[in-house]
Amino acid sequence: MLISKETEMKLMIGQRKYLFLNRAHAFRKVSSRFKAYENQDCCVIATSNGALPIAIPLSHQLGSDLIFTPSIMIEDPCDSSRSIGVVGFDYTIAGNENRDIPQDYIYRKVRALRSELLSRYPGVLRPLHSGLQDKIVIVVSDVVQTSDEIVGLLEAIRRHQPKRIVVTAPAITHCAARTVAKHAEVSIFIHFTSEDMINRIYMNLNSISDKAAIELLNVSGSATSQSEWIKSNFNVDNAGTISPASVASERRKIRLQDLSRKRLNQPDQKVILTTYT
Repeated sequence: MLISKETEMKLMIGQRKYLFLNRAHAFRKVSSRFKAYENQDCCVIATSNGALPIAIPLSHQLGSDLIFTPSIMIEDPCDSSRSIGVVGFDYTIAGNENRDIPQDYIYRKVRALRSELLSRYPGVLRPLHSGLQDKIVIVVSDVVQTSDEIVGLLEAIRRHQPKRIVVTAPAITHCAARTVAKHAEVSIFIHFTSEDMINRIYMNLNSISDKAAIELLNVSGSATSQSEWIKSNFNVDNAGTISPASVASERRKIRLQDLSRKRLNQPDQKVILTTYT
């Protein structure tokens, strides 16, 4: 939905009730900051369903690949309002401060949350290792309220030796911006806001369901080869459904790999320990 300059002036300069009309309006503001990245070797990463309306057109503008990497926070067993890490499709980040939490709890939660991601987004999830090396990686969110998920993703991206990491969002809280700036080479944010104003960023913020997110990815063409990794690692039937038995088999394989690494004192390739600031 396009808005006139007059409407935009009223929206942005008038009563300042909202920062953006909707995500399409936010993309217009973000895209103007990425002219210098056009025709460069980039990869755009969308962090959530809500990031897709910004990340997809940005990837088209830059002529770059798009990876969709939703994640789920690992809930602290003693405090549901606190997170102790983040689980993505092919990465897990858990903080060093969680040494007093049983490792069995973390491993069980990781397996359960990863299975949840696989069931919520069949056929469109793609591993981070698929082509990040020596690329400019642009991480896109529609709004950043806390830094935990972004920081966890940045740690996972850095393992794959990108040329540069750029984080962008139409709006971010002051606290999250300070933390993200420590973990990304470049930060591009349009507005900085306080926690109590987080609900005043978008005038029209329509919720994007998992089904709608999958449709967006399929229409954009970014999901064409994303199911290949799933098919090569799980038994997938003709309808595209992942066999529960194959998921259970993958879980057992991960568990055995973890035990083998511990016995051999090898670093765990599934869980990266890092400290959130």
